[in-house]
Amino acid sequence: MLALAIAFWQLSTATAQQYPVTCENGMDVMVLIGALSDRAYQEQRDGDVDDACFTVLQMIELQDSLIQAHKSCGWVSLAVQGETLLRQYKNMYKQFDCAE
Repeated sequence: MLALAIAFWQLSTATAQQYPVTCENGMDVMVLIGALSDRAYQEQRDGDVDDACFTVLQMIELQDSLIQAHKSCGWVSLAVQGETLLRQYKNMYKQFDCAE
């Protein structure tokens, strides 16, 4: 359990540039994006708009990398679903009044 907690902490502090997204770790990345989403909404509710915006940018970056990984593996339907999520995260960025 400790190893899982450490791995999650490492993932949560990483961006797609620091943590390569692959077909093998795609499920972990999806869980991480979900956790980041929860954190972004909490930061936004707490009035930490800059932190919330940064967190959403991490989500966008990771989701984009996940889409590319799914495409490279030939998992087209997952890539299409990922593109829908990516649009939602970009809308979330706008809803939080983040600077363009």
